[in-house]
Amino acid sequence: MRNTWGLPIVGLIASAILAIIVMGSHGFNSDHLSEMELGAVAGSLCFFIYGIQGVVSVLIDGEELKPGKRAPHLTGPLTIGIVVVAVLLLIVAVALAYTLTSDYGVGTIGLLAGAGCFLLAALLVGYKEALIGEEGRFDRRDDGVPW
Repeated sequence: MRNTWGLPIVGLIASAILAIIVMGSHGFNSDHLSEMELGAVAGSLCFFIYGIQGVVSVLIDGEELKPGKRAPHLTGPLTIGIVVVAVLLLIVAVALAYTLTSDYGVGTIGLLAGAGCFLLAALLVGYKEALIGEEGRFDRRDDGVPW
């Protein structure tokens, strides 16, 4: 089974196009978006998540997927990556706590909260690769569906 770069890159391009279309009419002032623009932003986020997930899958698993069990692998670069992401997450959490108690705008608070969510997701991916094994199976389906 092949794991290619094609569809994830198309997803990232579609995400960028939708984001540019919405920003073309509003810029960074997103106070009042119409229903269509909100739908475009949601679609852009979905395409972005799909694209990033596909790129990460190709980077971690490679282009040729092999069935079978794989033991967890804690390597030096992965350990350094986990430590760096954990420190960045701690810095963002402290900055977010400071902005919540001070008089900062909603945009700054939202940016820090979003960055914290992405860093937490990256940290969980690192932990999963380092500490939990995987199993890839390509079984035949016998459910009566012709495709």
